Amino acid sequence: MATDASHADILAGTLRRLDQLVNWENANRRKMVPDLSPMNDLLARLANPEREFRSVHVTGTKGKGSVCALIEAGLIGAGFAVGRYASPHVESLNERISCFGDPIDDLMLSTALEQSLDAYGAAQTHGSPAKNATWFDVLTASAFFTFAKARVDWAVVEVGLGGRLDSTNVIQADVAVITNVGLEHTEVLGDCVEKIAYEKAGIIKEGSAVVTSLRPDTGAGAVVYEVARGRGAECHTPSISPGASIFEENATLARAALEQLGSRGVLSRARNALLGAPDLSDVLAGQVQLPGRSERYRMRPRSARRGGLGWGACRVCVGSHSK
Repeated sequence: MATDASHADILAGTLRRLDQLVNWENANRRKMVPDLSPMNDLLARLANPEREFRSVHVTGTKGKGSVCALIEAGLIGAGFAVGRYASPHVESLNERISCFGDPIDDLMLSTALEQSLDAYGAAQTHGSPAKNATWFDVLTASAFFTFAKARVDWAVVEVGLGGRLDSTNVIQADVAVITNVGLEHTEVLGDCVEKIAYEKAGIIKEGSAVVTSLRPDTGAGAVVYEVARGRGAECHTPSISPGASIFEENATLARAALEQLGSRGVLSRARNALLGAPDLSDVLAGQVQLPGRSERYRMRPRSARRGGLGWGACRVCVGSHSK
């Protein structure tokens, strides 16, 4: 019988194959030319697993990972089988693909990656667009392959970069969430918030619902609302208090996304009861905890180390919660 150790060895071998592909997370993105044709070809070779589940698509400069985790928790709490795709990972690649609330195990991840890598190899042989698939393309295809095999009802999918030409933008999401827009990855997305907002608004699908913190009277918000109108999508900006914490802001957006699913008949009246919980933000601080997001560390100040004061003089630091 295979052991966890042997499964880890199998995955290690698969990751060596994966790491032969171009990985823009570790490369100069100025040379990046985003293109969805490799992704579409790759998925076609896998029998289009992305069509086997419904989805919520989340993008934004900050907060998107935490919002995804909250929406996942809400859907699981409502009784659905849920998958979540996120990036980047902190400790292991398995963190990026979750099924039923748990990270994918080594054997499942290896199996999905091998299927996608074989599809990539076939594309190289036949000279079709997937011959140019990247590391992220293959990993994304593997996530969708996993969700289809696991028969999830819903997938909560986090955009990797931007939105319009991101590898994840092959799904037909019922709800698109745009958490916020700031200057980021300007070498790929554009040199102003309006251009970046246009790229992020690219995840909006015809007739879908849009949830965003952006107001229509701002530069970025006006772009998002305009794109939504052009696609017959309803745009919703929930009220967020000026002094709201990152927890409260993320929880408000997640709640609004779940409410949109409810208004579209996805959640029954009974299941909608979870939306009325006043402490949804506590879910993020408690049971929904992502590695590297608002983790607390005790660090000894430099002066204490020099003076030999020991750990008694340390301070508490909070890790990044930008995701």
